[in-house]
Amino acid sequence: MTATAAAQNTSKTDTEKMPDFAALRAEKIRNFLALNGWGDSPMKLLVDQASFRRYYRLEKNGKTIVFLDSPNPNAPQERLPNVVAYGKILNDLGLRAPHTDAVDYENGFALIEDFGDDIFTVLFDRGEDKGIYLKKAMDCLIHLHTNLDSAQMPQLGNALDYYMSENPHFTNWFWPARNHHETPPDVTAEYQAIWKKLLTGLPPIKQTMSMTDYHAPNLMSLKGEQGIRSVGIIDHQDSILSSPVYDVMSLLEDDRRDLDDATGLKLRAFYRDAMKDVIDPELFDLYYAVHSAQRHAKNMGNFVRIAVQKNAPLWLNYVPQATKWFDRALHSHDYLAPMQKWFAKNSPDYKQPLTDVRFFIK
Repeated sequence: MTATAAAQNTSKTDTEKMPDFAALRAEKIRNFLALNGWGDSPMKLLVDQASFRRYYRLEKNGKTIVFLDSPNPNAPQERLPNVVAYGKILNDLGLRAPHTDAVDYENGFALIEDFGDDIFTVLFDRGEDKGIYLKKAMDCLIHLHTNLDSAQMPQLGNALDYYMSENPHFTNWFWPARNHHETPPDVTAEYQAIWKKLLTGLPPIKQTMSMTDYHAPNLMSLKGEQGIRSVGIIDHQDSILSSPVYDVMSLLEDDRRDLDDATGLKLRAFYRDAMKDVIDPELFDLYYAVHSAQRHAKNMGNFVRIAVQKNAPLWLNYVPQATKWFDRALHSHDYLAPMQKWFAKNSPDYKQPLTDVRFFIK
């Protein structure tokens, strides 16, 4: 046998021995569903997330349930145990998160309550009044921030660690997409150092459960419910112990769609007035500016990352809105002057459209 033939034979043998991971996982899914009474139920894909989670609707005998498939349940962006634990926190407070019927932590499976199809983004795209639904969502935040005793919560993620882990999305993805080469290490280091100084230099504020992605794509209108129970809250597994202002900002500044200034300012003032005995209004404004700039800079890079890693250029359509929110926040408070100087020196053209991201998409 020639060396070439031997190599081909070895390659063929190795390929034949490779396990079919997709088939193995499909079998585990069938076993999980059968064990919990949903075997052979038709499955319809509901949400293809920015992470690797998948949500499917199952239907049987006129009833429905949602199957959550989390291939890496303990990875930073999956956190299946948190889906269950933090959902219980919200429900125990009188809010509405999906109840969990069954869970397999090892394999990353869960059966959770089906909230239907009325996601806020769907309702907004239908032309329904954003203000009505966002006001209900703001009522939920006020209820949460008024009634949650942070001392009795299970250990939530550390806010500084969370924010600092997100910041490199800008220097790892947006900056290279703009400049077509990797960000110099000293530029990245300076960026991180400035953010750390800004985040750690903020005056103290009462901490609470911050869901970090509390915005229209993760909120649902629940039929037959009233008040705060009419808002279904999903995708809360990344909750951290942090400033209550973060989720207010996240709700009003959705990076996937705009909100008119009048509605945004009205709802922002509504929350600030309701919580004035807890949060000083000037402190609120300071935190709002910092959280807004940090989140939107992160998302400017994160949308590029998702587009590249999932080969899904659609995500690039969200970069301009994130950039708009970021630019507004960056210049909204003098406290952010060090970051203003960094952008003036290292990324002065950040507001210009990205023109050649295909360079990074294989």
